Amino acid sequence: MNEKTSSILPHALKGKAVFTKGDDPTPINGEHMLVEGYICRLKNGLLHGNETYPAIEGPGHIEYWEEGVLKEISTNGFKRTEKYEKNADGSVRLVSVEEK
Repeated sequence: MNEKTSSILPHALKGKAVFTKGDDPTPINGEHMLVEGYICRLKNGLLHGNETYPAIEGPGHIEYWEEGVLKEISTNGFKRTEKYEKNADGSVRLVSVEEK
């Protein structure tokens, strides 16, 4: 892990929530631990993961994001999976929910 911090905050930049550290406006990269025990992975300040490492992970919860766009959430102890797609206007919509 690159560093542990509780001071990463999302800021609006070009319509997306871009994460920075403290008062420094530079978008951050890498893996960061949040106070709540969740790990966030960022690329150019945007939530970003891959098939091996999700963008957000914590106890019973993972989220897959690609360059700030939500793709999938597995939550409720991994018993619920939600899949999302990006619309033409850039918004994201829920396309399916699976309960196990």
